[in-house]
Amino acid sequence: MLEKTTNILITGAAGDFGGELATQLGRRAKAENLELILLDNNVSGLDKVADAIESETDYEPLIYPLDLEISSIDEYTQMATAIADQIGHLDVLIHAAARFNALSPMVHTDPLEWLRVMQTNLNGPWLLTRCCVDLLKQAGKSKLVYLLEDLDTMKAANWGSYGASKVALAALVGQLAGELQQDNIAVASINPGPMRTSLRAKAWMPSSTDPAKPVDEVVSRFLEWLEQPEQWSADGAVNQLYPD
Repeated sequence: MLEKTTNILITGAAGDFGGELATQLGRRAKAENLELILLDNNVSGLDKVADAIESETDYEPLIYPLDLEISSIDEYTQMATAIADQIGHLDVLIHAAARFNALSPMVHTDPLEWLRVMQTNLNGPWLLTRCCVDLLKQAGKSKLVYLLEDLDTMKAANWGSYGASKVALAALVGQLAGELQQDNIAVASINPGPMRTSLRAKAWMPSSTDPAKPVDEVVSRFLEWLEQPEQWSADGAVNQLYPD
């Protein structure tokens, strides 16, 4: 009997966290029979990550360019159909895509930027999840994971649309955790803590006392956490990758 393939879809796969996640999983793909689907709006970035994985490991991940900000509902549906046709099901869906421009008082936030952030960080992940639920059900037992932030920080002044989108996303995760449990889909959100990413650099000045950790270190710990769903919050509360 052929070993079952574990199919993993990663959004934001051309970003700092998503790209490192794809890279570390790519190194394990052949040995653990993984199939990676890398999704991002940055086509050249996707190609760069995929090429680097293939060059290092001789494994070629699948790539799917999709812009969470501007894609239509039909385009999300087409993506899910393409995945179903090519690999049949999803075992893991990891939402790592995010948009953040700058800290700004709420009343000074550009309305268009507000909508773009909300679409990328909240509406897009919901639409993608909605279209992929049947694929997750087909796996028999699957995982649906969202990257979040410290919610107290997100509710503070000047975090604007980014903060609002993350707080709203946390509420969405809580609802999904209760609704999809009956379908054997484990739903969780995770706060990875401060990381040395380009997104963080837009909000925090470099400092010798900066607690941000290297991205590769955070991803390694995240993968350990991902394999232990029995330790995830049972009520949909945000998990902390680095508990105090």
